[in-house]
Amino acid sequence: MENYNEINSFNGENVVDELNLLLFNIPDNLTVLEKIRWLYIKVGQIFSYNYKVVDDIQIAKQEINFLKNYVNRFQTCTQISYLFNLMLNNIEGCKSTVIERKANIRGVNAVEHVANLVTLETGEKYILDLTLDLYLIQSGCQTKHFGFDGDIENTCDIISLKECETMDKKLGLIKNNEYLDNEIQRLKEQLNSKDYSNIQDESQISYKINKIIPIIPKFNGYHEGKQFINKLFFELLDFPYKEFNLTYNHDGDMELVTCFKIENNSSCEWYLYDSKLGLINTNINNLTNMLSSGWNTKSQTLLNEINYNVKRL
Repeated sequence: MENYNEINSFNGENVVDELNLLLFNIPDNLTVLEKIRWLYIKVGQIFSYNYKVVDDIQIAKQEINFLKNYVNRFQTCTQISYLFNLMLNNIEGCKSTVIERKANIRGVNAVEHVANLVTLETGEKYILDLTLDLYLIQSGCQTKHFGFDGDIENTCDIISLKECETMDKKLGLIKNNEYLDNEIQRLKEQLNSKDYSNIQDESQISYKINKIIPIIPKFNGYHEGKQFINKLFFELLDFPYKEFNLTYNHDGDMELVTCFKIENNSSCEWYLYDSKLGLINTNINNLTNMLSSGWNTKSQTLLNEINYNVKRL
């Protein structure tokens, strides 16, 4: 417990005051479900997933020490669910518990993925999986895990995406009056209708990436940004790609970026993704220089792709 801050600290940012501010200001004159929805979106704008759990499983098992009045922005699904659980139980007419989710959703190593199960006074039961929706909330897209997932026993109720949209409109939770999904769909139609006959293979990649870059928001956390990039690539890119992680350790803190190799017939382009800087065009020489200057990768495939001599690491 005493090492919790050190283990989880990325930038020392304490979000206790933000969480308390939300609890004191849940809007009145709303249904219980609308209050839960409002809190879900607002809390989802605060937290980021702690990707360090991949290298240190103990991070996921740490309990939050409330006596220190310190909660870091970066947490795992376990800590986010327990914190959110405390907040949900402050809403009159809502009872929340933390549950393990074993149906096609796994956690990291030996740690199960967990979420919240809320029960209303009417008897309705919903699964809220805030961790899975963080990147959608923070990008302005429509959530996919607010009462939309069932359980194995089919004992939970379902909230349609249309119902969520209706609540979001009423609560003023939709940025620019529409989900970012709509802009992504318009861009998809634009890219699909374009004539690429006069554009070389390599330039087609650059053309699409340059159209994608402007709609990538900045994220507080790497994990959410990376999930959003994969969403955009899946929906818009239409080219095969490989991804590799690169890390850099500085004064005990780890910086993480993802390297993408995007291929189109005989051509390929390399890009780096950083949560603050977005997508950056790079090349094999730049990657080699990074690896020679303190950056590391566990991917032998990447080292082979750029013909990097492992002995130089």
